[in-house]
Amino acid sequence: MVRALLTSAMFLPVFAVGCSGGAPDGNAPDGGRATPAETFEVMKKAAENKDWTTLHSCMTPESQEAMLGNLAVMGYSFVVGDKGKEFSAILIERGVDMESFQRDYPDWNERQQAFKKAIASVKNKPACIGALFSWLQQHSNDGKKGASMTFRTGEVLSGKTLADLTIEGDLASGKITGDDGAPLVLHFKRINDRWYNDMIEDVKAHSRG
Repeated sequence: MVRALLTSAMFLPVFAVGCSGGAPDGNAPDGGRATPAETFEVMKKAAENKDWTTLHSCMTPESQEAMLGNLAVMGYSFVVGDKGKEFSAILIERGVDMESFQRDYPDWNERQQAFKKAIASVKNKPACIGALFSWLQQHSNDGKKGASMTFRTGEVLSGKTLADLTIEGDLASGKITGDDGAPLVLHFKRINDRWYNDMIEDVKAHSRG
């Protein structure tokens, strides 16, 4: 799961600090379940079916915000020409202020806050992320099945079982076996008695090795 999302989270520090938090938006699908193991099973099934909206509905609000922000930055920075317009149109249609990504900011904090504000009006972040992932899947030109950031998620989670689950208060973690045989740690957070995957902590833990 972590490696499948590392590329899409390359700009994670822009959005990972001081996120809004709180419960998932009431207008968005809610993939949280009563236990971390149940949430993992929902994530696994969604990934296998390439149901990106449901997959991201299983993540914490901070993780959804970070992912959407990273995708918006990626859309502005790397997707050009007609494809870039299509990608940006998905963001704009769902309420992202893309002009914020085209301005110059005098310092990092102002830039960070402006970017967060640009995506704040997106009421259904999992659906927006899902539409962007579906677009990326359709327009991927890497030539290798499962090689790009979006599509390896299903391969990493497919057939896996969450093991060595530990719960400490409102935080939990468990392990699955990655595609290279190495263990991958998934983190979870309890919000309003439902458990969600904490992608931000997953990426931080992976970066720490």
